[in-house]
This record gives sequence, structure tokens and C-alpha cells, in this order.
Amino acid sequence: VTHSFDVPRPDPSLDTSADGRFVVVKVGDETGTVRFFDSGLLREPHGDHVDIDKAEPGFVDLALTGDKPAHVLSGHGWISVFFDGQRPWVRPSEARADLIPVASLESGKPERLSWKSPAPQHGVAVPLGDDRWFLSAPNPAYAKGDDRSVSSRPDSFDLVDAGDGWKVLHSYACPLMHGHAALGKVHAFGCADGLALLKADRTGAWTSERLAYPDERVSSAIAASGE
Repeated sequence: VTHSFDVPRPDPSLDTSADGRFVVVKVGDETGTVRFFDSGLLREPHGDHVDIDKAEPGFVDLALTGDKPAHVLSGHGWISVFFDGQRPWVRPSEARADLIPVASLESGKPERLSWKSPAPQHGVAVPLGDDRWFLSAPNPAYAKGDDRSVSSRPDSFDLVDAGDGWKVLHSYACPLMHGHAALGKVHAFGCADGLALLKADRTGAWTSERLAYPDERVSSAIAASGE
């Protein structure tokens, strides 16, 4: 043990960034606090190997709060934290995705971009690079709040351009969406009616296909390493 750091509550939820340097700490308190920890491990690729340097570890001067922080994703220089919001029949709330440029964490001057969800959902924000994102869309029946048996899982997801006022470029149906994995320019989403595969070609255009699976739905998708 080289360092020890206190957290407000025991057993926080931890997610690491794609490069392994930062840890997203979901504290688990009443205000839905999310902190960012810098491990101090710096990776410098050199073709056939990677050099690792060490900097001083510690918490970054950034704390997010919101209702029910859940899915954390990272890639293409971004970290996304999705706040699901409260169940509609409990009380009004704001569901949103907070998007953090990794470079701002590295510089010690954290920045944040927020996307407000139209309604509560167990959502996800997937960074694609070049201001493009896959953003989940809430299930209208859940958002209405009349039927408490309806799942909070999204009904679809959109390809959006954050640099053009969150313009929706394309929508993809994906009932009861849960589970996402990416490998290169291929993204997989678990839907109630199959696995949605989306691929980007050299021009940046996306194609989609659906793969059937025998179970009722998939809940996790894991990217394999290698080619």
C-alpha cells in the first residue's frame, strides 16, 4: 500500500476510464455524489511497448451530484456519467448525462458538458468522437409513470451531434436496452429482440443489423480483446 484516501461512505461503486488512469467514484450518498480519482499512472505508447510513468495520485477537484448515478462509460477522450433520475411516480427529477473531457481532468481544470434527458431512464451516453454520441431515449410508458410495472430501461437510442445543438442524426429501436460494448468502430447494444450491432465505415456512416439470441434479453455485453 503506497497511498490511502478517505471516502465519505464505505463500499463506493468504482469505474475506471478507458486508459486506466482515472477512477469514477460513485459515493452512494443521498445526493448522488460522483467524484473522480487520478491514479497518477501515465501511459505513453511507443509502438511495440508502453512506458508507464507515475504522478502524485489524488482526487480531482470535481464533484457531480444528481438522482441515481448509474452507467459510466469512457472513450475517445471523454467520460460519461448518466444520472437516471427518480422513478416518475416518486417525485419529479432531472435525468441527464454529464460528459467530462479527459484532457480537462489531466490538466487539473475539469470541464463538464451536460445533456438533459427528456425523461427519467436507466440510460447511457456512448462517446464516438468528433462530437458524436449514442444517447439512449426513455421509454414513453415509463416516463408517463401510470404503470409502475414498466421498466426504466430505454426504448431506443439516437446518434446525435453535440456540436450541432444535440441534433439527432438517426434513431435506432432497441426495446428494454441494457448492455453495451465497443470494439474499434463496432458497437453492440442488448435489446429485448436481439443484439443491435452498429458499425462505422471509413466515411463515418453507420450501418446496423440485428442478431437474434435464444434468451429473452441480454443484460451485459463485453468486448473481447485482440483482433
